[in-house]
Amino acid sequence: MKKQPLLYGLTLTGLAIGSYIEYRIAQNRSAFLEKIVQRAKTAYPLQGVTYIGSWRILPETSADPSRFHFGFNYQDNNGNLEVQAFWADSQTGKIIRYETTRP
Repeated sequence: MKKQPLLYGLTLTGLAIGSYIEYRIAQNRSAFLEKIVQRAKTAYPLQGVTYIGSWRILPETSADPSRFHFGFNYQDNNGNLEVQAFWADSQTGKIIRYETTRP
């Protein structure tokens, strides 16, 4: 048996296993960040407004990789917008900062 096909097969197997592990880590991280968002949505409810959407800035795109920035957009009966902004630690899941603004 030649060494080259064996090494080629082992390399492909290693790449496949590495790709699968990266996929699972990303999937688990995404689920963890989603739990942070859902927990914030129920912990900081706004009364008398209609939910119109949400937004997220993933930790990988910010200067601080542990900082996760997200928020919810609401509209009141007069058409005024209200934004809830959250900053969370993506390692611990705790809300670091919270503010409500009207753009």
